[in-house]
Amino acid sequence: MWLTIIPFVLNLSTWTNVMLSNLTMVAGCAVSPTAFDKNGEDWCRNHPVGTGPFEFVSWERDKVLKYKKFNNYWMTGKPYLDGLEYYVIADNTTRQMSLRRGEIDVAHNLDLQDIKGLEKDGFVITRLLEGGNACSTGLVPDSANPKSPFADIRVRQATAYAIDQEGLVAGVLMGEGAVSNQYTFKGQWGYNPDVVGYPYNPDKAKKLLADAGYPMASKPILCFPLLTKLLQLPFRLC
Repeated sequence: MWLTIIPFVLNLSTWTNVMLSNLTMVAGCAVSPTAFDKNGEDWCRNHPVGTGPFEFVSWERDKVLKYKKFNNYWMTGKPYLDGLEYYVIADNTTRQMSLRRGEIDVAHNLDLQDIKGLEKDGFVITRLLEGGNACSTGLVPDSANPKSPFADIRVRQATAYAIDQEGLVAGVLMGEGAVSNQYTFKGQWGYNPDVVGYPYNPDKAKKLLADAGYPMASKPILCFPLLTKLLQLPFRLC
């Protein structure tokens, strides 16, 4: 099997640090020019054409997405499966019971409190804590805004020192997560293992806030809901 690599150059008007990442996601997905020219834009929206191991069959919004084996796939003998079917089951209890009854083979985005029970009952739990498929949440302060408290580096440092990340992972996430001391995490190309970070230190946080003109008697400057219902997979907190 021979693969031809065709080099190309992108000329950007401004610098961006997310270009490589974006090209590996939806923004970088190729659209078949043959299918586009023949069927038009509207047809291509709901009829993906590619060279993957499975071929698109049908899609019912909020119900099911079906694929069948692509017999002309370039890897001989693959895929192993005859097809794939993705069913949308919005209710978590129904989704879990479908898994337990064998109606589905894999369940995605289960509630955190259900993971340990499923694992105890013999189900294989895959935790995505590293790499590009892991999920994460974090704070991105508006430090470029001169009127924001976060324009002061001491406030940003105080915030980092004030957050008990280990406690949040253990309590809120029920241990189904990991702490990262930077915006990215292990397994991603931007991760730096030499970063020390800001360990939990509330006393240092208080001093930094006071030095910045925000004593503890001041009104709160930060409210952040932890979206455990939206981020139900094990994820990193940074």
